Amino acid sequence: MKLIRYIIALLVVYTYVYSPALQIMSFGLDKLIFIWAVLYFLFTKESKMYLKLFVNDYKILAIVALFSICIFLIHFGADGLLLYDVFLLIEPIPVACALYILIVKHYDLDIRNVILFTSGIAGLITVYLLMHQDMATYLKTSVLRVPEIVTTYFSFRGFGFSDGLLNSYPTAQGLILGLLLVGFFKTRSIYYLLVIPIFISVIVNARTGIAPILFGIILFFFSKSSGRNKFWAVFGIGVVVTLFIFILNNSSLSSEAEESLSWGRTSLDIISAFLNGEEAENMEGLTGTMVFFPENLLDWLVGTGQNVFSNNYYGKTSDIGYIIRLLYGGLIYLTITLFYMVYICRKVIRIDKAIGLLLLLSFMVFNYKTDFLTIAPCSRLFFLVYVAIICMEFDSRLIGSEYNRLNS
Repeated sequence: MKLIRYIIALLVVYTYVYSPALQIMSFGLDKLIFIWAVLYFLFTKESKMYLKLFVNDYKILAIVALFSICIFLIHFGADGLLLYDVFLLIEPIPVACALYILIVKHYDLDIRNVILFTSGIAGLITVYLLMHQDMATYLKTSVLRVPEIVTTYFSFRGFGFSDGLLNSYPTAQGLILGLLLVGFFKTRSIYYLLVIPIFISVIVNARTGIAPILFGIILFFFSKSSGRNKFWAVFGIGVVVTLFIFILNNSSLSSEAEESLSWGRTSLDIISAFLNGEEAENMEGLTGTMVFFPENLLDWLVGTGQNVFSNNYYGKTSDIGYIIRLLYGGLIYLTITLFYMVYICRKVIRIDKAIGLLLLLSFMVFNYKTDFLTIAPCSRLFFLVYVAIICMEFDSRLIGSEYNRLNS
């Protein structure tokens, strides 16, 4: 019975976090989980108790959504971020709460291990597709809705059964490894075998996913884990990575897989350069033409109402989340969104400093490479981890107060 519960938990978390964009559907699979979460709350007595933990979150996100509505009206329905801001209000926290209640309260499972194993499954799928390039091509051309540029110019990347294969998926996987390093997962030594497929899913898809791993290495020594646990964590990861490099250098691979791994090996060079204090290629993020600012005072105040990721602003577009939000809604709107992310990371820091700092630093990098607050695999994972930490802390205090009451 527990095995069945675990399988259901893995399927639900995978479907929500990675949300493969299927060609037969016009929306992501996460929307199905969102509908389930709404119905689940109607019949779950614990829902109100946990949702109350995030009242301030809803208030701030409601302000963001209302601000976005005003921007939409001021600019006469420009192609902006209103829909994204509405979903930011109604989806990630309620769905994460529903998943927490289902997995922890009803299924009596550790949500942290469910998240880790889900990431491991995603990583194993990546490894399989890397070794079977024909299947990978079939998925990208006939099953998943992926941009044409992925199959045309980046055939050596984009391996996985997920949305956001070139950005949000590998950054989510990198965040998992960072969380593993700072002690979020209460793991056994055998779990470190999952490092190999998860790490491969990072390096063959996008280098941005390396950032939380590097932050995790630094913050590892400030985590709450005991010295003994830290030793075995370093030892376990070291053995796994060494084994991975040995297999990589002694395997006979197809030319396509070799091309993908050759590109991925440059990611190892970035890590090596970083650890040696050298300038690391591609770690400086996006620069040049993608960094630009409003041209007039009005645009600084209320933005343009346009999403400059897909719409030109004086002939320029940008992938950078900070620039996208600034040009869309102006400086006040951008400040509110950034304040919210600092607010939630500060809540986590009060519980666990290393994990909170990892989330904050990772967000700062991710939002430079894309608009992090548009719901995608990495942002869904980010909010799921955030909600899990707050709810677990609440449960532990509840149990502690009940214990004290019974023994007073």
